[in-house]
Amino acid sequence: MFRVMDLYFKGLSLRDIQDTLDQFHKIEISHESIRRYIRNFTKLMNNYVKKETNGKLKLGGKWQTDEQTIQVRKKKLWNWNTIDTKTKYLVANNITKSRYYENTVKIMKKPRKNVEDRKN
Repeated sequence: MFRVMDLYFKGLSLRDIQDTLDQFHKIEISHESIRRYIRNFTKLMNNYVKKETNGKLKLGGKWQTDEQTIQVRKKKLWNWNTIDTKTKYLVANNITKSRYYENTVKIMKKPRKNVEDRKN
């Protein structure tokens, strides 16, 4: 199931991952099962990273933020992820109702706050 994580981090939606697994690998799995797998794997990796780094991440100086459109109960939302380009650690994640300027400003402040909170 590492293919699921690869596709997820390349930005595919859960349904696109489901479709890819079916088309190319003949694996039939629901998008909800994929969501659960991603959530469980992410928790496992977070615990591993905390243990290996004693809770202190050494991040690089550059971050990359990207957004993807998601649909929740027929509503269009945006999922924002900020990743450290050196370590590939997820620095921040947020979901907004729009991509208007006010929301993007808030999104850009969250990674810095998360990093500062971890230092304390």
